Amino acid sequence: MSYWQGLGLSYWQGGTIHGGGLDSYWQGLAEWQQWTLGIGCSLAAAFIVWLFKKFFGRTTGTERAVIIQQNASPVVTQHFQPTINIHAPGAAAPPPPPDSSVYERRLAIYRAFRELLVAVVEKTDVEAELRKASAAQAESQFVLDMQLSGYLEELYKEGFRINENGKLLRNRPFRAAVDSMELGKRTAQLSDDKLALLNRVPELGQHFERFLKLTDSSQ
Repeated sequence: MSYWQGLGLSYWQGGTIHGGGLDSYWQGLAEWQQWTLGIGCSLAAAFIVWLFKKFFGRTTGTERAVIIQQNASPVVTQHFQPTINIHAPGAAAPPPPPDSSVYERRLAIYRAFRELLVAVVEKTDVEAELRKASAAQAESQFVLDMQLSGYLEELYKEGFRINENGKLLRNRPFRAAVDSMELGKRTAQLSDDKLALLNRVPELGQHFERFLKLTDSSQ
């Protein structure tokens, strides 16, 4: 074999060997390109979705308010009902003026004690009138002055004393224990006390006059 033949044979063999390595190189490069292309497509798709949400998926403050209002639960609005006024102004009737309310309460106190003074003479037992007068006297300190409230307490105590004395004189064991003279004396005293309490009705009206007298605006 000549020198040139040997050189050609060596070149042909080397080219075959190196050709196989080049094919492997191009095959690896193709796989790398496919992997890179897959990642790039995924990133591009995520970027497109982000852009779409940013420019087309944004809701304004007004839209969010409407959504919240539409999704409001009836149970929640029921809990907030005492603090939210949903009625138009002037729809509900206004409360009575304070002066009118106070006047009605003062008048009720006067009537309760007038009924007590009259009932002491007309009835043998005035427990119901005493209870009503007691409640009125307790309220009087808030709508009247302390002087008149003390006067009403005095009337109540006198009515209570007369009512208890009447019960005692109607008690059979007591009537049997005292002589007729003492019994008659006590009965007469009871009658005098009742009349004296009844005669205080005009006095009661005088005490209430400055609280209950109405002025005529036409005069």
